[in-house]
Amino acid sequence: MEGIVCGMEISMEYISDVQAKQMILEVGRRMYQGGFVAANDGNISCKVGDNEIWATPTGVSKGFMTEDMLVKLDLEGNVLEGTHKPSSEIKMHLRVFKENPKVQGVVHAHPLTATAFACAGISLEEPVLMEGVLSLGCVPLVHFALPGTEEVPEETQAPEETAAETEAAEPEYLFESFFDAKKALFEAEE
Repeated sequence: MEGIVCGMEISMEYISDVQAKQMILEVGRRMYQGGFVAANDGNISCKVGDNEIWATPTGVSKGFMTEDMLVKLDLEGNVLEGTHKPSSEIKMHLRVFKENPKVQGVVHAHPLTATAFACAGISLEEPVLMEGVLSLGCVPLVHFALPGTEEVPEETQAPEETAAETEAAEPEYLFESFFDAKKALFEAEE
């Protein structure tokens, strides 16, 4: 796979540990600065091998993370590297990675509009805004589940063949498309 991710050229099946950590920090800063997360909300993970991911720690603002805070895990959730605990919602990420090997990363945010729709019990399956339809497709509503429980991954649907998917109650963005050169270019241009 080839492409450009956060300004880094990617030309291998999996990105390196260094690239994954840089990407997680950059995405975290952008999420925080863009208002998609507040305080310690959200989490990010990035696949670096068939059975290895880097993920954000629990209880840390995504806008102020440092590389030494990140945690490397296997797809069973065992910590391989790092001194911090992984996000309490890591099970959701692990399920997504296990059920769709094409997915290279997961970004879990709390965009205000999507969160408001979820709180009102309204799914984003109706085509309201053309850009949303084109880039996200159908955004189903899922039932609330307490963070860290088995209900979180049970409520998470495995991603389809779309470039990005979300779940409205806990908006989940899969950045699989960033590892395809053409899609990466289109994402960068938008």
